[in-house]
Amino acid sequence: MSASQRLLVITRKIDNPSFRQRIQPYIEPLAARGIECDLQELEKGRGRRAQLKSARDYLGVWLHKKTLTVMDAFRLRRSAKKVIYEFDDAIVFRSGSESPDPHPLRLKRFRRTIGLANLVIAGNEVLADLAREYGAKEVTVIPTGLDTSRYIPKVHEPALDPDCDTDQDTDQEPDREPSPDTDEYHEPCTEQVRMVWIGSKSTLKQLRLFGEMLDSISWQMPDVILRVIADDELVTETLPVENLAWSRDDEARMLNECDIGIAPLPDTPFARGKCAFKVLQYMATGLPVVTSPVGANAEYVTDYESGFHAYDDHHWTECISQLLYDHELRATQGAAGRQRAVEEFDFKVLAPKVCDAIVGVLESD
Repeated sequence: MSASQRLLVITRKIDNPSFRQRIQPYIEPLAARGIECDLQELEKGRGRRAQLKSARDYLGVWLHKKTLTVMDAFRLRRSAKKVIYEFDDAIVFRSGSESPDPHPLRLKRFRRTIGLANLVIAGNEVLADLAREYGAKEVTVIPTGLDTSRYIPKVHEPALDPDCDTDQDTDQEPDREPSPDTDEYHEPCTEQVRMVWIGSKSTLKQLRLFGEMLDSISWQMPDVILRVIADDELVTETLPVENLAWSRDDEARMLNECDIGIAPLPDTPFARGKCAFKVLQYMATGLPVVTSPVGANAEYVTDYESGFHAYDDHHWTECISQLLYDHELRATQGAAGRQRAVEEFDFKVLAPKVCDAIVGVLESD
């Protein structure tokens, strides 16, 4: 194959989840369009200098998330015929910061990188606007996708004992203390409903910010448990938690065993740029989603159609309560989410858009 038909793809780690979701699925479709990708992890020291210099042997460079130092940009500018920059996080902000101002060093490197790029591929509109604000020449939005065929659509069955009376006789003495927030008491039923959260150690800290909300759900709805699928564990004061280690082979089954997907997010500049992959996983599984209305989470979950937008702790408990006692609502919202995931976010749907964008810029003058 001639050098003009090859694309150099550079990333920090090929086994990174972002690479698996945003780059890897499009390697074969690009090959079908005549563009062979050479996947490389970013080198260090002299190896990096040689790596960037080798860009002259390719039609272009597809750079995944890495922002450039002054010398990196200098070498790439001299060697690369075309540069495509791909990112799916609001990388100019620190993840734990509530400051509306970008981090100065991160912003400087981001400006430098997108200023060099012929095309910027952003994971959502928030990130696209960020790239445009700081000087990107051309921006296209490609949402994070997934293979919906890997996810088993949930069949929502009645989860509560039909003989369970949720209209309590208030004269009866309950077996447990009422919620300290509401003084309400719900009689436990014989079956439980599982909420689920899936993520990683780095994003679990965002869920921990909502500990009071989770405990409030436990006090008002003792029939609910939470499954956490991650490489770390969550402990709450009162809510029962099943901590399961994430596994690519088992994640679809572990999600299908649950009933409601949750995606709490703090409303920070970094969180607004998240690409809502866990929400897409819930949707692909046919689970209704309760989410904070932040960034792409709010865009992907249609309020009252495929789930609920929860604005505060009280609203969170209201939304979960509606889904807890209504399996038909869970089924209807889950089906709507599944349909949208298949129609808009499947790799097969996104691949032509990715290929058109990349081939277009590589073939442009």
